[in-house]
Amino acid sequence: MNKLKKPWNSLVYAGSEGLAEHDPKRGICIGVNLMSLWIALINITIGLVFYFISGRLSVLLGSYLEATLISLLIWLNYRRRYTIANIGFYLILNAATFYFSSLLGKAIEAQLMIVFLIGSVLFIFDRMVPRIFCIAVTIVVLILLELNFKYEFVKPIEVSEPLRDVMRWGAYGVIIFLVVLLFYLYARNNSRLLNKLKDYSGQMQSTGRL
Repeated sequence: MNKLKKPWNSLVYAGSEGLAEHDPKRGICIGVNLMSLWIALINITIGLVFYFISGRLSVLLGSYLEATLISLLIWLNYRRRYTIANIGFYLILNAATFYFSSLLGKAIEAQLMIVFLIGSVLFIFDRMVPRIFCIAVTIVVLILLELNFKYEFVKPIEVSEPLRDVMRWGAYGVIIFLVVLLFYLYARNNSRLLNKLKDYSGQMQSTGRL
């Protein structure tokens, strides 16, 4: 287990070296790396399962393409291209949500990812203009998905009812996990900043007493 922990941590903390503990960029960098790792692993495993269920190569190729692209974000953070990595993370997930929702249709209800996407905007971006732009992108994706569900510009894959249930509950599990992970990152960042504030306050009080 320890042999896996070291390379895992090196990926999670890639690009955060040299950033101060209180710097928001550090928490965002670590958060994007952690979410990217989990999303890549989910695509590699769940994507393979969905491929066997649906029998469609497009499902497997889409999953592995997303896993590859999302993994590159860790390299971008390592190269300290934080802004590009953050924007890339958001655009890749929006594209993947549209792709899999269109391909698999209401069988998986991947449009529920919209909740995670909007939550990730507030975590990744601290300025109002990028937040508004990204939320607008997600709303456009949601509208396009609803139009596709209604008019079926992209014909969804047909699967039997039992397999559709398996895929839907698998998608529910993935989305719930990602939302919980996002809440964890919020709590972790807030806790770290509060601890730093308490330490600073304690140092100031000690200095005052001297």
